[in-house]
Amino acid sequence: MSLSVTDPIGQALERVQQLLLRPFDFGRWLRMGFLAWIATLGEGGGSSFNLPDSTGSGSGGGTPFDPITDFFRDHPEASIGIAIATTVVMLVVVLALTWVNSRGKFMFLDSVAHDAPVAGESMVVGIVDRWNRFAELGWSLFWFRVWLTLIGLSALVVAVALGVVIALPDIHAKSFGASATGGLITAAIVFLLFILPLAIVSALLDDFVVPTMYKNNSSVRDAWKEARQGLFADHAGELVLFYVLKFFIGIGVAIVVFVLVCATCCIAALPYVNAVVLLPVHVFFRSYSIYVMQQLGPDWQIFPPDAPGGGPPPAQHEFPSPGAPPFAGA
Repeated sequence: MSLSVTDPIGQALERVQQLLLRPFDFGRWLRMGFLAWIATLGEGGGSSFNLPDSTGSGSGGGTPFDPITDFFRDHPEASIGIAIATTVVMLVVVLALTWVNSRGKFMFLDSVAHDAPVAGESMVVGIVDRWNRFAELGWSLFWFRVWLTLIGLSALVVAVALGVVIALPDIHAKSFGASATGGLITAAIVFLLFILPLAIVSALLDDFVVPTMYKNNSSVRDAWKEARQGLFADHAGELVLFYVLKFFIGIGVAIVVFVLVCATCCIAALPYVNAVVLLPVHVFFRSYSIYVMQQLGPDWQIFPPDAPGGGPPPAQHEFPSPGAPPFAGA
């Protein structure tokens, strides 16, 4: 069976209209925007900035950062302590964001697949219910992503260490010559050899393994095995084309987002506001990969029968209530 990567584009656009525009419900938009924000928390974004001029060419021969620079130079022990503390705090923040983000991916996916709020149910109650239901899946995804991050950091350490070893002659000579150039090139090549496979794994994880976990209520290990056997092994060419199309669609979206942010004086770039404004984009990309996957057959269906492309009844996607036994393989 060959998979189409173009037909799902129309189905995903139809799903966006079905969820957000027919009929338009501002409360649903805000709720789904919040879930989209959680699902993308800590991923990309951020404003660019320019490093301060430290050459002394500014007014008065210095910069506002000179007192800080002098402090670190005159107090090396304190500098090391501050560096360690800052690293620990950053690590804790990253882990916390990854933990929330991992559970949020299932919450947003569930909202895109089966957004049917109970009459009279508040936005907070609906979000809390999803937060509790996807605890086990979120933990499984979180630990897998932590291991991916550790592998990436290890690759960076190895690449930098090799680069430094090769560049040692120029480092001792305090010059930038052939050794330093070779060190930089070696470090870049080694890092890319590690990071490219990790980037591929991360993309496949988000686009196809997470939906497989969702539909089966299974661990990352079991979902990855199923996706590898049923999708990755037999449809590598279609997946390459899928990511090529997704890349070009992403370029178009990036241009629109840039114009939108400029037109709103950066208000559209604010946390949560950004997710609400760009909710159609988030719903589209979440739906796109699912529609590609659903072509594999009834066992891969996630969307309900009334969604574009059809699917099994939503009852097949019920999850254990909070406090129920974990899924198999956890």
